[in-house]
Amino acid sequence: MFCSCFNIKYTNQVSKSGYLWDGDDIIPLIEGENISVDYSMQTFDDFKNLTQFYADTKSLKIEALKFLNLWGKLELNNNSKPEYLSLMNSIHIYESIKKDIELKKQPIFQEYHKTDFLNLSYEWDDKKKIIVPTFYPENLWNALRLTFLFCGINGNENAC
Repeated sequence: MFCSCFNIKYTNQVSKSGYLWDGDDIIPLIEGENISVDYSMQTFDDFKNLTQFYADTKSLKIEALKFLNLWGKLELNNNSKPEYLSLMNSIHIYESIKKDIELKKQPIFQEYHKTDFLNLSYEWDDKKKIIVPTFYPENLWNALRLTFLFCGINGNENAC
């Protein structure tokens, strides 16, 4: 089996003042003040932690707000879908794939995404030792998906 290292580079804009829930959507406490936050394995770990609150709307909204305040919205410029629905959909996809893998069933990834989000380049790794495929997802949800598609559901099974 062939195995390779790769990198995911994504920087999200996060409200400097944080967010609050407005029904099922989030709004910044102060409009227009953002900070840039780089995607990392910690982002993925924090997302995985959200999945334990999937069945409890009140707890999920509390924990999701913590996640969103750290990492920003899952899908930028998605005014048609409230953030809570994006979050629930993302967790559902993650849990479905996780269950398939645990049952030794081949997950059907094509049902969950299109491949048009694979903006790819080739760059030096962080230590400048090797050139690796480097993906530039268009939003946080795509960065999370790439992580569990390439690294496994726990985020470290295939890490280099």
